[in-house]
Amino acid sequence: MFRDVRRVKQQLTSERNTEILEKNTAGVLSLLDENGYTYGVPLSYVLYNGKIYFHGSRCGAKIDAVRHHPKVSFTVIDQNDVVWDGFDTLYRSVIAFGKASVVTDPAEFGEVIRVIGRRFDPNVPEERIEATVAKASAGVAIIALEIEHMTGKESSNIK
Repeated sequence: MFRDVRRVKQQLTSERNTEILEKNTAGVLSLLDENGYTYGVPLSYVLYNGKIYFHGSRCGAKIDAVRHHPKVSFTVIDQNDVVWDGFDTLYRSVIAFGKASVVTDPAEFGEVIRVIGRRFDPNVPEERIEATVAKASAGVAIIALEIEHMTGKESSNIK
C-alpha cells in the first residue's frame, strides 16, 4: 500500500523517525477536502502514546477535511540547509501516514491538552493548565493521527 523509499541508503530507521518527531514542534498536515483538493496546513503538534496530536478550532477546513477523508499524511522537516557551492541540500525529513480523527473522549482530550501545554511551556503552573483544559473543552478540537506507516530520509551528504 505504501511505497518504499527509492534511495534505501538514505532511509532513516524507525527509531530515528520517532526521535525527529519528538524533537520538533511543527509540520504540515496534508488532507483531501470535500471538493477533491489537497489541503496542506502547517501545524504545531505533539507526539504522544504513539499518535500525533494537533489542536485547533472545532470548525473550519481542517476539521471538515478530516471528517470527509480521514486518510492523511504529516511531514516534518528536521533539516534543510542549502549548499550553495555544490548545488546540494542537506536535508532530513519524516512523513507519517495514517488516519486522523477528532478526539471525542473527554479523558483523552484533557490528557492531550495537558501534554500540549507542558510540551510548549514546561514551566507553566499546574493551575494554568487546568484552567486551559476547562476553557479549551468549549471551543478547541483535538485531532489524533493514528500512524499506519512512517518513513524518513536524509541527504547522503549529512555527516
